[in-house]
Amino acid sequence: MPRSPGMTVASESRRLSGRRVVVALRPTDESIVEALRAAGATVIRSAPEDFDDAVLHDRAAAAVADIDLPGTLATLHRLRRGSTPSAQVPVVVLGATQETYAPGSSIHPAMQAGADAFLARPVAPAELTEQLDALLDSAASSARPLRITGRFSSPPKVVPTT
Repeated sequence: MPRSPGMTVASESRRLSGRRVVVALRPTDESIVEALRAAGATVIRSAPEDFDDAVLHDRAAAAVADIDLPGTLATLHRLRRGSTPSAQVPVVVLGATQETYAPGSSIHPAMQAGADAFLARPVAPAELTEQLDALLDSAASSARPLRITGRFSSPPKVVPTT
């Protein structure tokens, strides 16, 4: 089927259909929220310091958080230390461009805190929905925890954690 202008692959396939996704993002990130909705997700907004509670109480399938917002890193640590099933929920972290976050800066603390993926800004909404879809598929097909790293323009590299 040919795409009309503005239509994305994510909105055609509704790949996140029925999934609850908690977002702790900037008010200016409305295009990301709309892309998640267009992909079929139920979007639950949260403050960065509370997204772990939202993941638990709203039974989220995934979370998206901005590492540059105060409280995000501490909340991610808290989420991953939990013993509930929500501690295994895939989390995609968004941050400044790769040039700003060179090795040894905020990319690594986010991944060490338990982020499953880091996407550098500016984030194409389709890139985020594809990343979430890949993480959810990987989590569903594997009993072992997975970590997906890097910025992707093609399918992500899945690396089993030890």
